Amino acid sequence: MEIGNHYYQGLSLNKNIQILPPTNTYAKNIYWVVGILIIYFVILYRCIYLAIKMQDTFSRLITAALAFTLFSSSVVNIAMVSGLLPVVGAPLPFISYGGTSMVVSLGMIGIIMSLNSNKSLIAN
Repeated sequence: MEIGNHYYQGLSLNKNIQILPPTNTYAKNIYWVVGILIIYFVILYRCIYLAIKMQDTFSRLITAALAFTLFSSSVVNIAMVSGLLPVVGAPLPFISYGGTSMVVSLGMIGIIMSLNSNKSLIAN
């Protein structure tokens, strides 16, 4: 079996060339993609629900903006990985390796949680 041709003439040592068949990993990877999308939709739903429950306009706008930022960056990353968009280097929130991305993502969720827990103090 051969993976590719060896010499610059395009001929191999063995005249009986067998090419390896491609592996089928689509069926295995689709479960991970669907699972990650479900998790991001749940996070988006909870953030929008919290934004609706906020008592003042500033908290609503900040919560909705942070939720949109997290969701749009995850959609852009998933579209890049699947080949729908060109690769620009946007990290996947909570999953991609990198300290700054993780700190910013957790900071966004922390701000949303702080606005939710102090909504009675902010409204007064």
